[in-house]
Amino acid sequence: MGKRKHPVEEEVIEDDGVEEKVVKTDVIDEFTPFLNVNLTPKDVESIKNRTRKASKLSLPGLPPASLSGGITLPKAPLNEVTSLETLGYTEALLKNMKDLLQKEFGEEKVEKYESMMSLMGKYVDIAMLTDKEKKKLHKIGYCTHALNHVIRTRNTVLKNKQKLSKANVSKADIVHKARFEEEFGQGIVKTFERLKEDEDDDGNRDDCFRLGVALSNKSLKLYAPFDKADILICSPLGLRMVIGGDSGRESYLLSSMQLAVVDEADILLQQNWEHLPLIFNTMHTQPSKIVTDVSRVRTQYLDGHAASLCQTLLFSSHRHELFTALSMGRRNHRGFVSFRPSSEGLLTQIELRICQELHSIKCEDSTTQSDARFNFFKEKVMFPISLFSIAPTLTMHTAIFIPSYYDYVRIRNLFKKDTESFVQCHEYAPQNKITRARDLFYHGEKKLMVITERFHHFNRVNIRAILKTGYIVIDLICGFLLVKIQRIVFYQPPSRPSFYIDLINMCQPEGRLQSILLFTQYDRIRMENIFGLEMGTAILKSEKAVQAIVSE
Repeated sequence: MGKRKHPVEEEVIEDDGVEEKVVKTDVIDEFTPFLNVNLTPKDVESIKNRTRKASKLSLPGLPPASLSGGITLPKAPLNEVTSLETLGYTEALLKNMKDLLQKEFGEEKVEKYESMMSLMGKYVDIAMLTDKEKKKLHKIGYCTHALNHVIRTRNTVLKNKQKLSKANVSKADIVHKARFEEEFGQGIVKTFERLKEDEDDDGNRDDCFRLGVALSNKSLKLYAPFDKADILICSPLGLRMVIGGDSGRESYLLSSMQLAVVDEADILLQQNWEHLPLIFNTMHTQPSKIVTDVSRVRTQYLDGHAASLCQTLLFSSHRHELFTALSMGRRNHRGFVSFRPSSEGLLTQIELRICQELHSIKCEDSTTQSDARFNFFKEKVMFPISLFSIAPTLTMHTAIFIPSYYDYVRIRNLFKKDTESFVQCHEYAPQNKITRARDLFYHGEKKLMVITERFHHFNRVNIRAILKTGYIVIDLICGFLLVKIQRIVFYQPPSRPSFYIDLINMCQPEGRLQSILLFTQYDRIRMENIFGLEMGTAILKSEKAVQAIVSE
């Protein structure tokens, strides 16, 4: 569809006694047609049943992408970069954004990532990979887009009211700023050293927070009531508590959401991902009672089509099957753009001599993979491990890494039934038990250590082990001491690919390290994250039950 410009007269909206210029040039208005689209029941059903068939999308400065599931198109072509001025962003907002971008990244970065902001302004759902360099730029981008959306919405409401409240405000003001800095400031935070420079745990680590923000022309009102707020900033747990937990009795607060941003989804995965699907399933449900003027509510909302008028933006440092499921479950009538940059994998970062054994587990469908993995471990892997654990003269130490807490419980119960020679490190264990487990494992009193992924994520602390009488001083950056490990078993590929490399490099074997990785055909995304697209695909397509990668 070609580019079409519509002349828009300059609007002047008065609020708080100050005039605000919204637009003053010809623009391509994507905001109004996105929300005022006329969807039939057949259209809505088509969006619900959309397939994964996608068309390729290429934009300057961005990795290859695919577009799927859209039944309408923006006025400006998706495969062209459209300036934010042309998309109707306010003059002051653009100036502040560009000043901040140039200060942080320089002119080159601003031009390179205009493609991303152009795509946001066309109201398609986006799932994008980020890294340390891009993370801050993506935050600036979606915050600018969200503010522009709120301003456009607010101005539309004020214009429709035909009456404006006036107040004498001489300068911009932030309400409850001191309280915000006290509750959300960095405060007293324990600083962790890292294997690599890592900002995952920097700052405030509170995973249960919620904040309502209301905007006016000259004030930013923090801690606004949720039913009167323009923007909700919440953790998944905090928002789930607000809407009433599983019952969703306060779900009306999310009934009219028009923009949903899931930032740093990879970090949210290390908390409790179940909150997010519940929140998104609760979003856009019609409230049991309406306390507003029904004549001013958009017809599509009254018809139950609100989910098709919501844009979802998801940012993560890596791909994951749960991120794909969440994004594909959205119903934006403009469709869904997914970025899939080429991946070379992380194997070049391994620093040890290692033999990586890759064991393929066949299962009929995704619902049986947990049982298939457990049975394979019990029948094929546990037996040789048990031989080592009952032989006190052998110095073989084995660490078992389990991404899922539910799988961890099954393995723990299995070990309790069949052997006592193991210790466990999981996210719910108190510090004194973790310390005791490390000591028993290090001194060989226990041969097995079972570790969960979330424990490793939250406990990558600096441990200095000063070993005397013939031992060297070791400075490891990890949540537990993996010294003289001869074997490490990955029950499933880690959801965060860097953990696979971190855990291997933390080991200090006397000879060649042995690594065992169990995988099914449904671990495709995880395998590609670790081994790269080409090697990961080849491993999954192989008919061999066991494959090996040996490095010197």
